[in-house]
Order: sequence, then structure tokens, then C-alpha cells
Amino acid sequence: MKTIRYVLGTIGKSNSYNYDRGKSWEHCYAFYSNYRDIRKDEGLLDQAALHLYCYLGSWGMFRNSFLMQTDYKFFVPIARVLTTASDTLWRSDLLWEDLSNEREESNLRLLFEFYEKLHDTIEQEKKGIYRESGVNKIGGTTDTLMTKIIMGTMGCVPAYDENFRKGLKNILKEKGLKKRGITNFKPESFKDLLHLSRELWLSEIYTAQKEIPATRTELKYPPMKLLDLYFWLHGFHKDW
Repeated sequence: MKTIRYVLGTIGKSNSYNYDRGKSWEHCYAFYSNYRDIRKDEGLLDQAALHLYCYLGSWGMFRNSFLMQTDYKFFVPIARVLTTASDTLWRSDLLWEDLSNEREESNLRLLFEFYEKLHDTIEQEKKGIYRESGVNKIGGTTDTLMTKIIMGTMGCVPAYDENFRKGLKNILKEKGLKKRGITNFKPESFKDLLHLSRELWLSEIYTAQKEIPATRTELKYPPMKLLDLYFWLHGFHKDW
């Protein structure tokens, strides 16, 4: 089984090519990381929406999705809501840290309360699509889309797409571990993933963080992005 350090090769390969798809996550995450400091500037919401739109499009989130009925302006109110999230959630290492049970429960509550707020905002904006397009059914707001948005902006959760879930299942099977429901993005299952990841990959993640090749945006890859990429690669490549 490949170790987490093997994701460094993928990141390095992405750095060597000016237009690699992996860069769309990096540009989006870097923008939002800086945007947090200047979030009171309404004029930047347009840029924030455009970054999110491009990132999601490059990672296939428009296929068979209601997003095919939108342009990037759809994401302006979503970007606005993202900037209202607790500063705790913008500290991408915080949910990864081995905290007391009380602190961990508080952080998880903040995360999933914000998740619901973001979900409600998207659902509200979708009503406009119904009115303008005349389409009665355009698909739900999935956990995959929601976690993809949070990964691309705050970086505090992995993106629960098909390859991530498949990779996580494969690794658990190889290790002989049974964690029912862990591939679902729910409070208890995410808590299980945090605990398992701390136990198995904590030191490896932090070592890999220090060895990441320099990027043009000079950002620090958050632990959850490395974990996300690790599971995704295990799900995407049969020989991993």
C-alpha cells in the first residue's frame, strides 16, 4: 500500500505543468485564505465566486448537476456565507488536532451547523433557477458538492466524492478495519475518520506537509487536503 508521502509526487507533477487541474484547487484555496483577511470588501465577492465556480467546474461538479444551469454569479451569495463561518473552521489544522472531547465536540458542532447554513443558502438560490429555467427537477445539493466547496475554500474537510469514498473503503479493507458508515459525511462518521486518521497517519501527514514542493502560490497544504488526495488516489488508481 502506498503511503501518504506518495502524494508529494502528484503535487510535484502538478507544479511542473502550468495548467494542471490540481492547480484549480490551489488557486481557489489560496484566494479564500487571503480573502478571509479582507472579507469586508464586497467588491471581492465577485472574484471569490469566480474562483469557486472555476474550481468546481474543473473537478467535474457541473456534470449532471443543477450547476449546469448557472453562471459564476450564482456563487456570490455562497461566497458571502462562506466568509461568515467561524474563524475556528478557517484554521484548517484545528479539526485535525487531538483535542479534548469537549473541544472536539464543540468544533464538530460548529462545522455541521455551518454546513446546514451553507446548504440552506444553496437551496434558496436554486429556487431562482427553477423560476428562470422552468425546470422542475434539477438535482439535489449533495454531500459531494458541499464538501468539495468546503475543501476548496476552508480546507478543513476532505471532499467526499466517489474516488475518495472508494479509496477509503479500500484502505480500511486492506487494514482489516471495519468502520460502518465512515464514508458518509455525518457528525459521528466524520469523528470516526478524524480519530482513525490521527491514529494511523498523524505523524506521516505532518512530515509530508514539510516536504511538499514549493508551489507558485506558496501556500501550506492543509492536512485534510493531503488526506483527501491520499484516499482519492487510492480510489482512482487500481494499482495503488
